Amino acid sequence: MLSASRQWHVRAFLVTCVVAAITVTVAWTVGAEPRASATGSSGARHPGIVLTDVRPHELRAWVVAVQQEGKIVAAGGGQADLAVVRYERDGRLDTGFGDRGKVLVPVRSAGMHVGLAVVAGGKILAGGPTLVRLTRDGRLDRTFGARGQAVNGFAWTLAVQRDGAIVVAGEAADRFRIARYAANGRLDRRFGLRGSATADFGSDKVRPATDYPTAVLVQPDQRLVVIGTATECGMCDLAHFALARFTTSGRLDRSFGRVGVVETEFGQTYARAMDGAIQPDGRIVAAGFWDDAAGAALARYLPDGRPDPGFGTKGRVRGIEAVLETVAIQRDGKILVAGWHRGAGRDPDNTDAVVARYTARGALDRSFGNRGTTVFSLAASGRDQLYDLVVQPDGRIVVAGASGTGMFAVARLTPSGRLDPSFGG
Repeated sequence: MLSASRQWHVRAFLVTCVVAAITVTVAWTVGAEPRASATGSSGARHPGIVLTDVRPHELRAWVVAVQQEGKIVAAGGGQADLAVVRYERDGRLDTGFGDRGKVLVPVRSAGMHVGLAVVAGGKILAGGPTLVRLTRDGRLDRTFGARGQAVNGFAWTLAVQRDGAIVVAGEAADRFRIARYAANGRLDRRFGLRGSATADFGSDKVRPATDYPTAVLVQPDQRLVVIGTATECGMCDLAHFALARFTTSGRLDRSFGRVGVVETEFGQTYARAMDGAIQPDGRIVAAGFWDDAAGAALARYLPDGRPDPGFGTKGRVRGIEAVLETVAIQRDGKILVAGWHRGAGRDPDNTDAVVARYTARGALDRSFGNRGTTVFSLAASGRDQLYDLVVQPDGRIVVAGASGTGMFAVARLTPSGRLDPSFGG
């Protein structure tokens, strides 16, 4: 049986993805106007950290992006709403965006896990089961999809291709599933089978076994890499990192791994990939955790899907005691990761935010933070966790997550791994 904490991880994904049909459709949504967030206050501000109250909900900032002019956008979801918040460079709420910096959009199909991208014209694309596009000033863009929204019913994450096409990924019928939309939010039925494609990681599993993706990446040649987890059975302790690559037309790329898919084990244990990144040389990095959140897990792959022998041990690294939720590649090839770890007594209700850096060969970079890691609290107590990070052009690191107080949390670190006193405070 799964431990309680591991069951929580699985449930957090499975509860959010009720699939209505095999064919992805774009649906009309009634009552889609953004509404005012109830408080209008930025919440607490500390040097390097900003907490934002998005009541009447307690929402997590799942994703973060930096716009061309340096403004910072964070987004998160809930049972009925999608929240988007924008900050000035110094962490103050951007009062020219939405309702004093915040937008809550009622959506027909919501979920905790969402994706985020800044697209042409500075518009903001966000969502999961429902995609929403906002104008630069935070209004619903009614030229997108059906009155500003496109409903797919299953996605947890998204990416944007060079031509503006939108690729979403999630779980459907226990498999990886992706779908592609044109830049205007209409389903691209030329992609895959009538707009969507799937990947399965074997027929020899004990059913029900669920394969679920957590990241979709666009290669420079526009092929699509989907990263997530493949489980051996419905309620057992065996799971592996899982990757699938699709061609630009939505077919499994048979030149990648084993007829388009790759699995990586971290021993006879439960290992889950949460995010990934593509290096300039085409190598693929996946990050997550192993053995009931006992430690960080990293894997790097050659462009054809084989383990990279120049990274860690046979392409794998068992790292710091932390759950890694996100990964990014610096310009110098070093690997930034962020997530959370449990405090004294490994209490799942008392966690701290963690940011760490690894060298290009998979060793902890001891010049970063405190001998390779930076651990900090977002609030006085409770579950502080980071879910996404982005590197600014100046090398400073923006992270987003949730605080024990139930607020959006955004923090910024210097390139050396210290909380940035010019942000928040």
